[in-house]
Amino acid sequence: MTDAIINEVKAKALELFAKAGLFLSEENKESLVVTDFGLGDIYAEGAQYITLFNGPKISGKYIALLPGQTYPEHRHPIVDGKPGKAKTLHCAFGEFYLYHNYFWRAPKPETPAAKLPEANKEYYACVYESIIKAGSNYHMGADDLHWFQAGPEGAVIIEFGTYSNDDKDYYTNYHAAPLENKEFKVLP
Repeated sequence: MTDAIINEVKAKALELFAKAGLFLSEENKESLVVTDFGLGDIYAEGAQYITLFNGPKISGKYIALLPGQTYPEHRHPIVDGKPGKAKTLHCAFGEFYLYHNYFWRAPKPETPAAKLPEANKEYYACVYESIIKAGSNYHMGADDLHWFQAGPEGAVIIEFGTYSNDDKDYYTNYHAAPLENKEFKVLP
């Protein structure tokens, strides 16, 4: 990613956070991470996030997804005998389409709301869809495979979770870099 693209995406993410009514300190803005997960097309697959806190038992993040942007399929596995991250996703603006393996909680749609990223569509296995609109929550257990995509206005997601060990996340697309892997370009 070029610096120009990173700055453009950062500005769009900050606009989304403002639309959600979130107050961001200068420290929050400076900690905003822009990632394409090493996949090369930030607008198709990527995320912008601010880690608010990550303690020994709980974590919190603001995530901004641009219109149609996909957070790649992943799970939070057991690491060193500790359970993976369980989380609640709260949609603060827009809507997002969440795909998971909970066949008992949501249908497999005939026509999914999301469009798979063309370059990597073979790396998406979850097909059960939950559409999460502004003001709604969705809870996920630890080690659950999932991915999500923003709707046409983009989406702001507030994530409340157990301890976050995102650098150990497992991505279905083995080309994707975990969040803390600095092989891809991030903002300071």
